[in-house]
Amino acid sequence: MSMTWPMPETAPCNPANAYGAAKLEMEQACGPWRDDGIDLCLLRIGNVAGADALLLNVAKSAADQAIEIDVFDDGRGPVRSYIGVQTLASVLESLCQQPAFLPDILNIGTPEPVSMDALADAAHHPWNKRTPAGPTPQTITLDCSLLSSLYDFTPLDSRPGDMVRQWKETLSS
Repeated sequence: MSMTWPMPETAPCNPANAYGAAKLEMEQACGPWRDDGIDLCLLRIGNVAGADALLLNVAKSAADQAIEIDVFDDGRGPVRSYIGVQTLASVLESLCQQPAFLPDILNIGTPEPVSMDALADAAHHPWNKRTPAGPTPQTITLDCSLLSSLYDFTPLDSRPGDMVRQWKETLSS
């Protein structure tokens, strides 16, 4: 089945693995609560810079030890929806203070997706190109325009360098 990226909140869910199936099961378990009149907003969070596999691998490796990143025909790595840890905290605080009910489902990420090679470069960490194994999609992103209508992102929020800065500041605090 072909997916359309970025994925809006209204897209049908077809989990590709057990992790995705468990997330969908959790969302479905909230249905009875909503039916009882409880206001719920399900957050579909993309990658949090520093809690993701890429930067966790950077943190675990020596400064001169290259990590591997899949590189596609256009010379770029995988493109994903990311958010910096400090931006995520600010978004969550802002959502908690919204005067009106939130949407039933809300994608969480910055307005612009990030390529993993750009994130590794921003972390000033060496990396090697790797050919993707099998039919790996280069782009898996969330449509975060609904979130952008509720939260005023700055242009810096979508920049890999700022996400890395937030991660490093959080680690050192």
